[in-house]
Amino acid sequence: MKNLNRALITLSISAFCCLSVFSQNAYYDALKLAGYTNKETGKFELRYKNEVNAILATYVDTLVSDLLLPMDQIYSANQFITRNFPTTWQSGGFDVAGAGGAAGALSNLSGVNVTTVADGLAKFLVNRVKQELSTQFFVKFKKKLDEVPELSTLFPQTTGVLRVIDSEIYNYSAYLQFLKEAFEKDLSNLLQNIQQLIQKHPPAVLAKEPDLAWTFTTGLSVIEQLFNDEHPATIINTLISDQADTIMSKNLAGALQFFQLVSSSLESKSAEGFWVSVDSIKLLTHDPMALRYYFGLLFQQAAHKIVFEQGKLESVFKQLASAFTTNYDSVTAYINYLEGFVQKANMLQRELKSMQDVNGTWELTYREYYAFFTTTMDLFESIQKIRELPYVKIPAAKGIDRFLFTLNSVGEIYLDINQKNYSSALFNAIVVMDTILKGEFAYRSEVMKYGAFMVAVVNAENSTEVASAIEAIALPAGSATIKKYSSFNVALNAYLGGFAGHEYLKGVESKVIVNTMGMAAPVGVAFSKGFGKNNRGSISLFGSLVDIGAVTAFRFTNDSIGTLPELTLQNIIAPGAYLVIGIPGVPISLGGGWQHGPLLRKVMATSIETSTVFNNRLSVFLAVDIPILNFFTKPR
Repeated sequence: MKNLNRALITLSISAFCCLSVFSQNAYYDALKLAGYTNKETGKFELRYKNEVNAILATYVDTLVSDLLLPMDQIYSANQFITRNFPTTWQSGGFDVAGAGGAAGALSNLSGVNVTTVADGLAKFLVNRVKQELSTQFFVKFKKKLDEVPELSTLFPQTTGVLRVIDSEIYNYSAYLQFLKEAFEKDLSNLLQNIQQLIQKHPPAVLAKEPDLAWTFTTGLSVIEQLFNDEHPATIINTLISDQADTIMSKNLAGALQFFQLVSSSLESKSAEGFWVSVDSIKLLTHDPMALRYYFGLLFQQAAHKIVFEQGKLESVFKQLASAFTTNYDSVTAYINYLEGFVQKANMLQRELKSMQDVNGTWELTYREYYAFFTTTMDLFESIQKIRELPYVKIPAAKGIDRFLFTLNSVGEIYLDINQKNYSSALFNAIVVMDTILKGEFAYRSEVMKYGAFMVAVVNAENSTEVASAIEAIALPAGSATIKKYSSFNVALNAYLGGFAGHEYLKGVESKVIVNTMGMAAPVGVAFSKGFGKNNRGSISLFGSLVDIGAVTAFRFTNDSIGTLPELTLQNIIAPGAYLVIGIPGVPISLGGGWQHGPLLRKVMATSIETSTVFNNRLSVFLAVDIPILNFFTKPR
């Protein structure tokens, strides 16, 4: 045990010597040494032996191993100080036994601010835990893109970047800019990607929902033309009528054709607008004879070409003709439909006119775009009103409702994307896919989760906000993955997590097998062997030097407090040995072994709680694996 303690002292001094050399201050240290000197004898007082040794150790310009010699021997050639050692000083270098085991040797190294070091390390471990878990999120993201082809269709740019990164995924932070650009491209092309997704659905799905692809593709085409300066009347007269023959649903096809028929029949010859005015339509609807002629012409033009599931429009118009003499209330319903159409068409014309500048070109703000879009959608709602007309007999308007819903949603998404309002665009996209895909949208939660993450990263204005976006969603490897991919690895390592075990305290007997548990954060050296390139895990021999579990536990919930109560190395020193298994696929490890200490039990804002007796602990832990510094890596 004595040799082990001496070896641990040497390793511990090595770990902290780089800090202590920068903290020498001869002025203050001389005053401290004077205070530790008996004024009558001129000798250092034995009760201050550890304090004196700690100060003198920081000024030794020799090999660290020589510090294992008694301090009076190390300073024997220094005529200024050697005479101040009492004859009883030679009890063997640092007083290991007197300081409570291995910790006492370094309990108060002068110039080393143990509190700052321990707190800084605790903050580092907390931050690294988040990084390790974040990397695991990216690993799972890539895996999901590979497993769910629909996701890679929705997010093709992201899929490409993550596949290029591949085994370098643990270093995702180096590729964040590439990822951010890929995220934005995918979100900007969300409508086109949804179209690709629908077209890639299996034939069986498309057979069950025959107008699925048409509904979205046509809706997207209408919206794209609408926002590329194509007049709504032109879209109605060309696109919808040309596409009607490809629609499987007769009710939807018939309603669209009837809508186009009415629209073209009410075109204006005036330069004031595309459709007749509200006053002009009343000249028709308030004259029963003129109205009768109007429907007669529509009947002659297309009534026999337009077919609903319950029959042709020809049959509807025949019944309407009879209603002029037997049931004029039915005619009134058609009058209301025509007047409502013209009223909405005129509102749309006013929106179009207000958006034109003196040169006749469009210069649109978002507000103008949205007003124009909503007014256009109001006009398209006239399609749905057709099923309410007498004699039409469309009991269920499933196809019509879905088309109008898709048209409206696609327009909302289009506007959101153009305004870079990606969160709203994503939400509307999910609603659309939920509505039109129904049971086939089994990957909804993945789209929501990863899509929301992509939006947060794209909206982040700096690296801090990117980190926050990742932390917000990434809970459950980064450098922890290296050891699992490598043949052999040596690293300064930490493990942060919970432990449970049996604690042996001098003078205290406990028959309870598990008599202690809490947070552990041992820091030391790990010798690891990986199990393969497919991240199958690793096995490590880990030797701990210190354990700052209590400090880390405090920092997890109190990261805003500036300073901690003063600590000494005696509080956190914890030599130990563990066998650790790195769990495949995640930065989590399961370890078990022996540890001596630490004395520190709890950290509070203004005080600490320590044990007066060193413990020996047999325990197991489940913790996040945090390599701090790789000393050596041998690839497979």
